[in-house]
Amino acid sequence: MGCFMKKHLAHILLPLIIFLLLGGITTMVWRHDRAHEKSMMRGHTTTAAEQTTGLSAYVGVKHTGSMVFLLFGFTLSAGLSFLLYFLMSRMQMYQAARDRALHEISERKKTEKEREALLQELSDKNRELESFIYTVSHDLRTPIVTIEGFIGALQEDFGDPLGQEGARYLGRISEATKKMEGLINDLLDLSRIGRISEKKREISFADLANEALSALHARIKERGIIVEVSENMPTLYGEKKRLGQVVDNLIANAVKYIGKDNPSPRIEVGAEKQGEDTAYFVRDNGIGIDEMYFDKIFSIFQRLPAAKKIDGTGIGLTIVKRIVELHGGRVWVESEMDKGSSFYFTIRNRED
Repeated sequence: MGCFMKKHLAHILLPLIIFLLLGGITTMVWRHDRAHEKSMMRGHTTTAAEQTTGLSAYVGVKHTGSMVFLLFGFTLSAGLSFLLYFLMSRMQMYQAARDRALHEISERKKTEKEREALLQELSDKNRELESFIYTVSHDLRTPIVTIEGFIGALQEDFGDPLGQEGARYLGRISEATKKMEGLINDLLDLSRIGRISEKKREISFADLANEALSALHARIKERGIIVEVSENMPTLYGEKKRLGQVVDNLIANAVKYIGKDNPSPRIEVGAEKQGEDTAYFVRDNGIGIDEMYFDKIFSIFQRLPAAKKIDGTGIGLTIVKRIVELHGGRVWVESEMDKGSSFYFTIRNRED
């Protein structure tokens, strides 16, 4: 309450002073007129009755005028005081609003600076992480190549003495080293995204799809998969090598998870309008994905429980997501268990 009184004392006190001052002046003038009237009455008490009657009438009129002046003076002083109070209140409101706005602007600037600092720190940490992944992955390739070389030498020079059991062990070691090599290569690809780039240009989505299908031709033929590539699809704008990786990974996943017991395996590659964006898609009728994994599968090393027995590193979709986002787009999946999956992505076709 004390704080409230201090805050509002100035714009209450000044109008009150003005009111009292004007009221005092009005009262003084009225009292002066009353004294003058009384003196006039005393000065004419010995005159004739007619003169006294006329003077009384004059004094009555004068008294009425004084009362009107007194009432007008107090009304005017009250009106001016109220107007001054109102103006000062409005000025205080505007000042408070201005102070709040300045405070909000200051807080926003402070928040923006903190956000920029955090983003810069995050960017630096990401670069450090990418550099670390690249260095470690590159250094790990040497021992992997050495292991594969010795496996080949053992199989060639000591195949007979090792026997079937020894050959089986060497085969498992070879498979493990190949899996490790694939993981290292994927990590290297992930570390290069955004760090190593090429000039962006117009690219045919159909050409990218056909190149990926050509590389996977043997596996597609072995599984008897029917593939449909839509005609007259729109072009993409971006880095050809990176967008090629996106299409390669999506089609390779469709082939990989088409399902062993699928009687009529089918893959469709195309594009469609979704609002203002063009969504490119790879659709299959394979094993499908549970909705609870729609986001998880795009995180590094995250694989479906049903896919544990299928070869893979858990990095492919992370690479897809990273490349698409660097091209100003987004990627998502729509799927039902045992009914197949549709992977969609968008690409910003031109620089803003």
